[in-house]
Amino acid sequence: MRSSDGCIAVPMLPTLLALFELLLSSNRMVYLPSFIAISIS
Repeated sequence: MRSSDGCIAVPMLPTLLALFELLLSSNRMVYLPSFIAISIS
């Protein structure tokens, strides 16, 4: 279970970073609420 979660988390990190970069470039105000919502969920 833990090993599979780790394998899934690794490819997700670059994707999340890319999404954050898009949010930052579009609207900086959207970055914080989105980051908080993702971190909570």
